Amino acid sequence: MDAKHSLGEPRLLISRAALLHNARVLRRNLAPGVKLCAMVKADAYGHGASIVTDTLCNLSNTEEQTTPAADQVAVATIDEAALLAIDTAHTPIMIMRPLENVFLG
Repeated sequence: MDAKHSLGEPRLLISRAALLHNARVLRRNLAPGVKLCAMVKADAYGHGASIVTDTLCNLSNTEEQTTPAADQVAVATIDEAALLAIDTAHTPIMIMRPLENVFLG
């Protein structure tokens, strides 16, 4: 017999402002010229890859900071890369798993 839980389904709320703040803190501690790559594989570890990527690559947390919080993103597979809602002309996507020959030109 399964026990019934009265607490409801677990959920996690992500603050875009907090995510941007944390990325900016990381960036401030990097040496000049070092790029920041956000690993968003496995749907950003269950947090929603499109939302996380959009936040880190398209939003800034102050009007003075117009550069994105992340310089590039990384995913595990080409299928994950295809699902991202970002401007790929301006945001490089690194695919960590080797590509199959069918995807190579």
